[in-house]
Amino acid sequence: MDFRSISTWLTLVVLVCLFAPAESYKLKVLAATRECVQEHATEAGDLITGSFLATAGDGSQKRFFGGAERFDFTVIDPNHNTVYSAKRKAEHKFEVKAEQSGYYTMCFYNQGRVPAYVLYHAHVGHHISHDRAMKEHIEPLEESLTNLKEDLARLSEEYYYQKRREETHRLTMESSHDRVIIWSLGEAALLVGCAVFQVVYIRRLFDKKEMRVNV
Repeated sequence: MDFRSISTWLTLVVLVCLFAPAESYKLKVLAATRECVQEHATEAGDLITGSFLATAGDGSQKRFFGGAERFDFTVIDPNHNTVYSAKRKAEHKFEVKAEQSGYYTMCFYNQGRVPAYVLYHAHVGHHISHDRAMKEHIEPLEESLTNLKEDLARLSEEYYYQKRREETHRLTMESSHDRVIIWSLGEAALLVGCAVFQVVYIRRLFDKKEMRVNV
């Protein structure tokens, strides 16, 4: 395989890793209940990275920061031991190193009184160490590509999280802006109404005084 073929192959692999669709879930969690998803670690040392964002009960993101949507998040290993936990989070990023192969369970507990949604995204990856690669006679090119794929997957996870976070910030700002405008218009209408009422009332008082003087 010549250098040009290797370069072309590397370019294709990078493009596939960059533009491959990210797997994500939108879970509906009822009030005071728990919903769980599972991620599979193929071997010990796999790194499970992910993030989640809480949204309102109607599935929109406008009440993300101002609402009461919070989740208790736990990660349970194949032996049913809790290896990671986070309390009352509306948004969170996590990273768990698998101590053994098997299915790891991610659970979300809704502490609120109304149903809420959680946008969840995760990736399971594994880096090949140089020592292990030498022992198993893995070619340096394959080792580099495997590690590059995992780095790109983590970069994709970070991009997904930041994009969702920016969307929720923007929607919250737009919603707050609309409420400020409505409130300002209401205040203006109330002030105009009070001014008109005062003018009408004072004019009636003067009209009554003029009628008494004429009588």
